[in-house]
Order: sequence, then C-alpha cells, then structure tokens
Amino acid sequence: MLSAYVGSGGYEPEALDLFTRMQSAHETIGYAQNGYMEKSLTVFVEMIENVVSLIAAYSSQGNMTEAQRLFDSLLERNSVVWTALCSGYVKSQQCEAVFKLFRECRTKEALVPDAMIIISVLGACAMQADLSLGKQIRAYILRMRFKVDKKLLSALVDMYSKCGNVAYAKKIF
Repeated sequence: MLSAYVGSGGYEPEALDLFTRMQSAHETIGYAQNGYMEKSLTVFVEMIENVVSLIAAYSSQGNMTEAQRLFDSLLERNSVVWTALCSGYVKSQQCEAVFKLFRECRTKEALVPDAMIIISVLGACAMQADLSLGKQIRAYILRMRFKVDKKLLSALVDMYSKCGNVAYAKKIF
C-alpha cells in the first residue's frame, strides 16, 4: 500500500499518514505480545487522542467529510470520538448527521451516549427547533439516570427556549 501511494506520485501526506498508523499499530501489538499491557494501552489511547484532535481540527475548518472519513476508519470508537464528531456536525449546522450518529452509537456500537454526546444532540434539537425530539432526549436523560450537571442543564434550557417553550425552560432552570 505504501509503495502504491509513493509510486503514484503526489500522495506523500497519505503515505506518511499510513506509515505512522502502521508504526503505532505495530508498536501497540508488540507491547501487548511481550506482556507490557499498560504500555500497549497507553500507546493505543494516544492514537485515539490524536484521531480526536484531527477530527476536531477538520471540524473547526468545516471539513466534515474528512472528519467523518477519519471517524469511519477507526476500528474502535469511544465516547470521546463520538462526541468530537457530533459536536463538529453541530458547529457545521448539520443536525440530521448528529441525529443519525446518536442513533448509530446506541444501536450499532451498543454505546451508551454520555452527557457530552447528549449536549450535542440537544444543540442540534435547539438549532432545528425540534421540540418533539428534544423532549425525547430529555426522557432518555431521565430514563438513563444521567447526572444533570450545569452543562447538561444549560443545554436543556437552551433547547426548550429555542424551541419556543420558555415556560418549561424557566421551570427546569
């Protein structure tokens, strides 16, 4: 694969990216095979953190195609990666993509969305003034017994306000 990238010319960034990922993957496997599980885990977590940083960087530039491509390339996804992509879609005002990701993380990944993912979904509900979905998300919060901190409460108040239900926003505030 590397020789194909380099041999075709003009693909140095892709070749370098692939080479770096191969080195990191090889390093992680090597540590694990030799009984250094903690070091293996550290290297793996660092790889995930780098991907999260890249997703955030692409998102801040409005390049959600590349952010999604990078997300899709991951074999394992944690809630931090899901949050990075969801918040990128909110910033890009692509609410339907946020709703789709929320459904996917609950069904395909069997991941229980954390408060940060929920905050992104509530932001998308507020942006689209989708009170019905916002109420469903609030019911989900209650059903899953989320600890409602200031950020989550603020997202709920914002959603209800922007959906035109100021009375309820005041009530939960």
